[in-house]
Formats: sequence, C-alpha cells, structure tokens
Amino acid sequence: MDWDDLKIILAVTRLGSLSAAARALQITQPTASRRLDAFERSLGVRLFERHAQGLHPTALGESMRADLERIEQSVFALERQIKTHDPGLRGRVVVTSVDWFADFILAPILARFGSMHPAVSVELHTDGRLFNLSRGDSEVAVRFRQFEQEDLIERRVADVSFGLYATLAYFEQHGEPDFGAGCANQTIVLLHGPASHVAQNEWLRNVAPSARWR
Repeated sequence: MDWDDLKIILAVTRLGSLSAAARALQITQPTASRRLDAFERSLGVRLFERHAQGLHPTALGESMRADLERIEQSVFALERQIKTHDPGLRGRVVVTSVDWFADFILAPILARFGSMHPAVSVELHTDGRLFNLSRGDSEVAVRFRQFEQEDLIERRVADVSFGLYATLAYFEQHGEPDFGAGCANQTIVLLHGPASHVAQNEWLRNVAPSARWR
C-alpha cells in the first residue's frame, strides 16, 4: 500500500470532504479523488459513502482510522529522527506564535537566524490556530500555555509578568479596583479571538473574578 493513498483516506476521514483533504495535503481535489477511487477499486471495498454534504466513512473506513493514525505517528517519528541526525542546517522551518509576540519579538530573532543560516527557509506564522507539532504542521511553537500534545520537546524560555493598567480618567469615573472583592464594578478589556487562549486571561479571571469582561 502507498502511504500517500493512506494519507488521503485519513485526511478525508478527519475533514469529511475531498476538497478539504486535498487542501490539507497540498494536492489537487481531482488527484485526491482519483487516488481514492483507485485505492478502493484495487481492494474491492468501499471506504466512504458519497453524500451531497461530503464523504462519510463506512464502517470499514471508520475502523481503519485508529490504525492509520498510528502509522502516521510512526512516520512522523521516523522523520523527526532523521532530521535530528542531519548534520547540516538546511531546509524549511515553520515557527508559530501569537501575532504580537511573533511580530515584535520573534521576527527580529528569526531574521538574524536566517542571515546566519542562509540554507534554512524560515516561515513565521501568526495564525490563531494551535498548530499540531506531532503531525508536522510546524517545527517550533512559542506559546503562553502548556502544550497538550505528546512526544514533544518542551522548554521554558522566559517568565512573563502581567499587570492591570488604567488611565487616570478611568479611576476618576470608576474608582480604584478592590481586589479583595474580585474587582467588582470594574471593567477589564481582554484580548479577543485566538489570543484569548494566552495565560494572562486565566490570571485575570483569578485576580478579578467579579469584573465585567469586554
């Protein structure tokens, strides 16, 4: 069996459509459809039921998912092992983090790294998604929270201090916050969207549980 065919089956099972699977695998939708059809014909089985809403795995297709995911993890483990024994610094490295940290902190650091290693192509992504390092979506991720994936090398690189800030006009209108009362009657502005996952919001909810959130 060809691993490229199995990757298509796993991607369709996860994403529910050929077009989404093709985008994830960076191939065309006709290529994904042709390879999936050829795979099913070669084995004489049907792995997916075709519906207007997408592709739904048959009982056999669904039963294959766990085995395919184990194969995928083994392939990624082999790729990581080979990379760690590569003596030269070359190739593509994808780094992800939240937008403000990536723009102001990581970008200058990676620019210096790139000038030192011209054979390395560095891509810095500020996408709000949590890239799956185990699956190879990214090689390096800088996060303000604990990683939940297994089989990763995790390092604490810095301490970050948090604080609450307000203008004098705000204090004149609302008074100073009473932390003993959980900052009742105070309004706190949080980061929105993907950035809301960072640790500072958990800290804020602990020190100011009674405040209004915006």
